[in-house]
Amino acid sequence: MLVAGWDTPLKLLAAELAQREYEGYAVPERIRTAVAQLHDRYDAFNEAKLLPLWQALDQLPRQPDFPYIQPDDLEAIREQRPDGPRRLNLPYGNDELLDRLHGAVDARAVAARRCEQELLRRCPHGQ
Repeated sequence: MLVAGWDTPLKLLAAELAQREYEGYAVPERIRTAVAQLHDRYDAFNEAKLLPLWQALDQLPRQPDFPYIQPDDLEAIREQRPDGPRRLNLPYGNDELLDRLHGAVDARAVAARRCEQELLRRCPHGQ
């Protein structure tokens, strides 16, 4: 199991479980219970216990009464988009739009620096 980031596979599994529920998948109580019963330290990288739970999450059906359409691939996204030119009627002009764009780029740069600092903080130096 290849995992990127600074969280353990167990924490990522717990986050994925919450995400699946948010996206309208029917997560059975047995899966929630199985994840909750795993030990934060001793099962954090236990592939034999984690992989079957990941696979079970992948096989879950979306609830039929889920009111939102959330496509998972580009083709499905394109099918859901309205036809025609997509022009936004913004309540502000080009100057404010440019200012907002610069703010968004700056915020992402700050977030990337913080992620890099956190990664460096958690990794032993020289490895």
